[in-house]
Amino acid sequence: VAIMALSNFLFSILPYAHVEQNPPLALALELNQVWPAGTVIYYTAENSDNNLVRYFNPNTEWKRLTDFRQLQTDLNASQSQGKAIWLETTTIDQILAQADGTIWLASHVKPESRRELINRAYRIRLFEIHP
Repeated sequence: VAIMALSNFLFSILPYAHVEQNPPLALALELNQVWPAGTVIYYTAENSDNNLVRYFNPNTEWKRLTDFRQLQTDLNASQSQGKAIWLETTTIDQILAQADGTIWLASHVKPESRRELINRAYRIRLFEIHP
């Protein structure tokens, strides 16, 4: 048992205890500096990546997107309140799957705001949008 506990600590826990060894955690902490309190992030489906980002950014508001048409209404209302609006990977994918989704994203995404972690292990995308 002691050997198993020691090997688990040395090969599983310790390497991932450092931020630089955990890219999603590094991204979540970076976003903590980017997102002011009250930032709204739209997601379509729960997953471990958005849960990790949500956990390390407790001053943000996460909303499940159920109707794309409602996004535009909420976008206008949130912008008038001074809140930043971001889209998470699952919502971006859902928008891109629509007929005019690519055009809509191209006209609403702030290019300098894009945060992405895409490699063979992770696929995390977050974009800020404007009306």
